[in-house]
Amino acid sequence: MPTVEFITEEFQELVGKELPLGELSEKLSMLGTAVEELDEEKMCVEVFPNRPDMLSIEGMARAFRAFLGLEGRKEYKVEKSPFEIKISPNVAKVRPYIASAVVKNVRMDDDLLVSLIAIQEALHKTHGRKRNKVAIGIHDLDKLTPGFEYKAVKPEDVKFRPLDYPNETWDLQQILDKHPKGKDYAWTLEGKDVYPLVCDKEGVVSFPPIINADRTKLSSQTINIFIEITGTNKHAVNLALNIITTSIAERSGQIMSVKVGKEDTPDLQPRKINVSVNYINHLLGTKLKTEELKTLLSKMGHGVGKVTETSIEVLAPAYRTDVLHPIDIVEDIAISYGYDNFKEEPTDISTVGAPDEFEDYCDGLRDILTGLGFQETVSFVLTKQETLDSSGEKARPALIKNPRTSDFTLIRPSLMPCLLENLAYNKTRKLPQRLFELDDVVESRDKHENKRKLALCITDNNVNFSMVQSVCEALLKDADIEYELKEDVSEKFIDGRCAAIIIKGKKTGIFGEVHPKVLNAFGIEYPVVMMEMDVNP
Repeated sequence: MPTVEFITEEFQELVGKELPLGELSEKLSMLGTAVEELDEEKMCVEVFPNRPDMLSIEGMARAFRAFLGLEGRKEYKVEKSPFEIKISPNVAKVRPYIASAVVKNVRMDDDLLVSLIAIQEALHKTHGRKRNKVAIGIHDLDKLTPGFEYKAVKPEDVKFRPLDYPNETWDLQQILDKHPKGKDYAWTLEGKDVYPLVCDKEGVVSFPPIINADRTKLSSQTINIFIEITGTNKHAVNLALNIITTSIAERSGQIMSVKVGKEDTPDLQPRKINVSVNYINHLLGTKLKTEELKTLLSKMGHGVGKVTETSIEVLAPAYRTDVLHPIDIVEDIAISYGYDNFKEEPTDISTVGAPDEFEDYCDGLRDILTGLGFQETVSFVLTKQETLDSSGEKARPALIKNPRTSDFTLIRPSLMPCLLENLAYNKTRKLPQRLFELDDVVESRDKHENKRKLALCITDNNVNFSMVQSVCEALLKDADIEYELKEDVSEKFIDGRCAAIIIKGKKTGIFGEVHPKVLNAFGIEYPVVMMEMDVNP
């Protein structure tokens, strides 16, 4: 989980109430964070990944003020501005989404500058998936000339002076090759023949997700701020903009919208979620009335709309990325109610705990693979069709009826695409990489049932079929499984370098050398061998 560090005195000032350090630590923990260090000078707090709005000192102070009852739901007024960003159609295939905002009359000081850099980097690493999903650019508006455009260009066609290099004029490829940030994040543009740019009438404003232009950088004299956020997921881009703009507005300034294509951003209107009072009390084992619920919701920064005896309309803040379903509202109510206030109730049955035999068996397989030098990974159960297509997976996956994001539209039918994604994310790490995953999948939308599978992979300079075969046989023998191996064919693997695992006369697994077209689809540069098999209870 991400850890943030704040100046204790500055945090207390933003909260508007000074608390003894012991009480401050206790109440912060009750809010749902983990306080790692707290003294008179600084505080280090671990924030759950589902609350990126609390990664900034302003966001943390806002949440804490509400929790203390000093403030309810914060409303942010958004005025219309004359600014507009025109979107060129050719950028859609590179980095399709952009959102923008202006914050005027900002009281810029060193504290705010440090905070902006900190929240920007924290969001990049977490919510932005290391800038690949979301990248944030913050600029001095008064150094820009309106006439903004978001477009894609060939790397050699445009030159500009990147941030911290005011005396160097490089084209986009040179920036990727020479600039420290270019070297760090060049992987986000691998395989692209054109690169995205945000420009004004004077030239380049930013080269997302790599670097801003040096001419637009903030200073202690900055009064008006221009924010542009690009990415591969529209929902994530807009949420990041909401977090950034409201964090700045907590200090000072007026938020103004920017017309992006046909839309005005940011949209800071609260999301309305209707929740049944019985639903809340049933899950929490409480008998809370609507007035009590309104108070508890206010402590978590929510507002309340229409209320009846049986339901309550919750107004969730636009910067809360984690509120997707009524169950998230129930969790917030539980936090504000206080877990210590829930009363223990004896169960009406008596039982003695014992390990589940199947899970015990799976733990044994994990021990074997760990002994063979593999590291276990745990990936998302949900994925998207593009990932399956890239891996050569031909299953008919179980689809999500109302997906909240384009990254998670179906339930994985196999573990191999997940491992390939993991290798793609870690391709800059040292070799060899030996990974495995043991978890559930749903193989087909026609048969909705969980099935336990085991998959492993190895990538190195010179891995081959014999290497994965020896691992597979060692695993099966150590697990005391009778088996036979037969030559097999799959689009995922190279012809002649693929075999099936036969157990009790039935094909239960496959292994081999991954086909180059699959590796190219994931941007993996080194050969990979993989194995996947059913794990029967």
